[in-house]
Amino acid sequence: MTAVDVSTKAVGEPRAKVYMKAREAAEYLSLSQSYLAQLRMTGDGPPFRMFGRAVRYRREDIDAWTDERLRRSTQGGTVAGAR
Repeated sequence: MTAVDVSTKAVGEPRAKVYMKAREAAEYLSLSQSYLAQLRMTGDGPPFRMFGRAVRYRREDIDAWTDERLRRSTQGGTVAGAR
């Protein structure tokens, strides 16, 4: 059995985008950019990475962050999967 090099791609095949800019992440979450920035400053937002001064998000991190906030009720912060 041989290892497969996943870093190669077929000619002309688009490469999957790994990181989203803050604007793209805000759009993906249907949030304003300023609210996402506020969440980032308070540590309440999705995990992000800094490349110099550039803030970048991974879709997998955003999806995991939203999954953590799944609720059945607005009272008491009950998690949907908890019993």
